[in-house]
Order: sequence, then C-alpha cells, then structure tokens
Amino acid sequence: MTNMYRKQRRHNTYVRLANRAYNPSMWTNGFQGAIQKADALAKQGWVVDTDRGALTTKQAEAMAKEAEKKGFETQLLPIAQLDGGVAQFVATKPKLVDPASSSPTAATSAGSLTADQIEGNFLREFWSPAEQPTEMDNGYTLNPATTMGFARRDADPKSAKDLVAKGRRLLQDPKAAIREEFDREAVVAIYNAYKNMGKKFVAFGPTGQETAADAKNILKGIRALQGGREDTKIRIASEGKDGVVYLANPEGDMAVLAPVVSDDPSTKDPDMISYNEAIAAVRKP
Repeated sequence: MTNMYRKQRRHNTYVRLANRAYNPSMWTNGFQGAIQKADALAKQGWVVDTDRGALTTKQAEAMAKEAEKKGFETQLLPIAQLDGGVAQFVATKPKLVDPASSSPTAATSAGSLTADQIEGNFLREFWSPAEQPTEMDNGYTLNPATTMGFARRDADPKSAKDLVAKGRRLLQDPKAAIREEFDREAVVAIYNAYKNMGKKFVAFGPTGQETAADAKNILKGIRALQGGREDTKIRIASEGKDGVVYLANPEGDMAVLAPVVSDDPSTKDPDMISYNEAIAAVRKP
C-alpha cells in the first residue's frame, strides 16, 4: 500500500521519563508488574499504549479525564514513585452502548456500536487525546506510519484510491483468495505469536497466494473493530499474493492493512509466522 497522503509528523504531548531520577530496583520491579497487568488487560479488550513510555501523574490523569469524556473506561497502572508523583500507564476501553438508551440510528442491534465509537477506538490506538489525525479522506483515516487505515461503514467508496470499494467487494466475495473469520481463539493465537513468540508478521492464505501483515497492526485493528466486545467475530479478506489485508466487523467498519513483502521470497523470514502455525501453537496440549 503506497502512501496516499503527505505524511506529517506531530509533536508528542506526553514526554518519556528516561531522564528523570529514579530508584533502579523499584522502577524495574514496578515496570514488570505494570507490563504484566497491561498484557492481561489487553486480552480483555483494553488498550494500553506502552510504546509512548510512562506518564507523569499529571499527564496520566489528564489523559484519563479526556478519554472518559469521549466515552471510555480508564484504569491507571502505576509503575513507581518518581519525583514526588507516580509514573504510570493509562488503560482505556470503550464503554458498550446500552441499546435501551440509544437512538435507532446510533445502534442497530443489541451490543452494536456506532461508526463514531468504532472510529474513536481506532484513533485511540494511534493518537493521544491531545492529538488528531492529519490524513483523512471522506471517512477514511490513515495511521501516522501510513501502514494502516480505517474506513467507517459510511465512508465514500472512492476514498483512499478505491481501497474502500475494493475491500467491501472482497469481504463479500465467496471466491476471494483469502477469507477467514477471527474468533476469540484466533485473536489469542495472533497475540501469542506476537507477544510470546516474538513474531512481527502474520501470513494468511494458501501456498503461492500468501499475503502478510504487521502483527501489532492486526491486533490494533481487531481491538478497534471489536470495541471491547470480545466475542465479536472479525472477517478478514485479501485478493491474494502480497495483497492488502482487510478486516471488518459486523457493522461494516474496516481496518485496511498494508501487506508486508519479503525482500527474498525464497528465504523464510524468522519474524514471520503463518496464521495456521499461530493457531497450532495455542492448540498444543
């Protein structure tokens, strides 16, 4: 997938704490505990962006307050006492819609989420509450690294150079080269491959028709599309060999993932795992 927009870098409001004074032992123990808690929460649909680095007490509280205003549940994960405060991560999770209190157009069935809510999930995966995406096109939003996009269910089919229209067609095509449905076991398998086996990419499809995508982006796409609904199945489709990977929830929102293409197809990439291998790993007795 080529970069369809001019990429712009934005300043990160939340600073890392690398240069602050700390007790090494306290920090190490606290950090390990926070990461373990973050991993456990991630399996329950929570988003914990540890890549940004730890936040100060003031930053974490501000981020949590802003997230709650936008309809998210929040948890603060303390790491260690630091400079009179507490270094911590912030965990967020979209609140499920109560069908009884929703308008007919906001949620179409029990447990469904609006396009705005799903879009909000995607934005939370890549931007802090103080930031906004800069690359948007009629319902299609590109992530900062330009490796993944999100298409609302009401996005213009011509958005992103017709990627939206192509994705919708492939997801409905029973003859698409790659068609899968992710259930809870599939999500656990991909998470295990990425977090525990150290695999960066997951390949899908039959021999000769494989396409691969970034494992972390796959997990982010699934979290955004599920919105905390762990039993919601996510469909995946691609046109085949080195094709764009599309993920979709039942409401019709899509995550669009750029394919990962090997420099040397004749050599097995140690960072790559096939979807079938990932499933087999979690099914082992």
